[in-house]
Amino acid sequence: MPGTALDLGCGEGADVLWLAHRGWRAVGVDIAQGAIIRARATAEASTLEEGRAQFLRTDLGVLAQDPRPEELVDPFDLVTASYLQSPVALDRQHILRAAAALVAPGGHLLLTLHAAAPSWAADEFQAQHDHDHHGPADFPSPQDELTMLSIDPQEWETLRAEVVTCTTTAPDGSPGQLDDTIVLLRRRGIPAAGMR
Repeated sequence: MPGTALDLGCGEGADVLWLAHRGWRAVGVDIAQGAIIRARATAEASTLEEGRAQFLRTDLGVLAQDPRPEELVDPFDLVTASYLQSPVALDRQHILRAAAALVAPGGHLLLTLHAAAPSWAADEFQAQHDHDHHGPADFPSPQDELTMLSIDPQEWETLRAEVVTCTTTAPDGSPGQLDDTIVLLRRRGIPAAGMR
């Protein structure tokens, strides 16, 4: 049964809108004002019930602040972070630990991230990284993500922590491969009254 969802780094809101169209009350958070404006416009132009999809323009660091914005006060049944990776400074650990604290008992935390550069760009990506003196690219493994979250196994159940490979078509039309890390956790406990 759908409940409440929070999508971190929602961009133009595709995941939030997908969830909302399936019965979730979903909130998307992103720092990019233009993306939030487009997400809100798409939601308003849709057949969604008002308030089913909400979008908040803010820095993700707000998750750990007290008080948080009113849209982020109550716990969520699902918190997602898809491809929350950046070449500029981003305190993922701080953000994702704060996000985990927003998951309701019985709720889920879903992290999806790049596990490697796309097959058609791997050599170029590595060369650019080496040129900039950064060394090998940092693509966290599923275990890296679990370690970074510092989850308590008494409080969280790991449902999935793996790298998934998808075959796709590269920009030049040749066969390509994408590797993604998927981490899905369930917070132990029984949902509170009114939560699903």
